[in-house]
Amino acid sequence: MNLPAFFSRISTKLALMSAAGIAMMLVMLAGLWLEDRSVGQSAILERQQVGASRDYVEAKAAIRGMQIESLNMRLADAMDEVLQAKSAVRDNHDAAIRALDSALSILTIQVNQERVKNIKALVDEYYNTSASSQSSSARN
Repeated sequence: MNLPAFFSRISTKLALMSAAGIAMMLVMLAGLWLEDRSVGQSAILERQQVGASRDYVEAKAAIRGMQIESLNMRLADAMDEVLQAKSAVRDNHDAAIRALDSALSILTIQVNQERVKNIKALVDEYYNTSASSQSSSARN
């Protein structure tokens, strides 16, 4: 076999190995790019989860404040104490709804969104019940 000098067996092997090395580097770079993208998405999801958790804690504190002020309304002796407790219940209700709305805007999973909507409905129901019980006790 008479091959030209530039196409000897060693040069063919070197060219093939160089091409294989370049192909492996491209595969490694593609893998690193995909992994970086995956890590970036995980970081975004983690930040969203932390934000939602913070909003849940704020809502829980506001709901607990509503419960305490509702008790204060029932135990109040003077009308100004009732009005002060009623104002605090309203403020806590607004804070709870605001925190739940913030959490709802972050969530992407439908089941979690439904849970937050259910909690919002329960908070509204509790607020309306405490307001109506206060007005009925004020009549007595």
